[in-house]
Amino acid sequence: FGSNSLATEELQRGFQSIYSKVALVFAVISAIIMMGTVGKVISDSRRETAVFRAIGAKRSDIAQVYLLYVFLVGVIVTAFAFIAGIAIATWIQSKYASDLTVDALTIYNSTDLNRKFSLVGVDSTQLMMLAAIIIGAALLSAVLPLLSNVRRSPIKDMRDER
Repeated sequence: FGSNSLATEELQRGFQSIYSKVALVFAVISAIIMMGTVGKVISDSRRETAVFRAIGAKRSDIAQVYLLYVFLVGVIVTAFAFIAGIAIATWIQSKYASDLTVDALTIYNSTDLNRKFSLVGVDSTQLMMLAAIIIGAALLSAVLPLLSNVRRSPIKDMRDER
């Protein structure tokens, strides 16, 4: 009780709880937005899909193509998020680390003045969770558009002039 390190650990646990909830909300919102985009892509390529089905492609083959597409989009978004996150964290570290080091040494009453405060840290568990959330949201976004597409008649799609 009354320890700065205990207060810091409690703050960290609280932040992780908030982070999990915010990540889930962002995943749902991004899946809904991406669902519209994937639906448009599938809708625009109905004739091509119908031709593939007419020459013998199974519904699961067509679904695999779109699932691979959204998986690759998810991987690209994950890579961009990691690169942007590292760039922003490095910028913040370079801008504020020296002032925060002085504040932290004062608050914790440290006798070792060579210690440095760092805002940048890599937690592989959280990075893997973030990657899983992004790729999972991408795959989830393809489910409804794919279900409606594979149920359609290829002959009707070939005749549509849209």
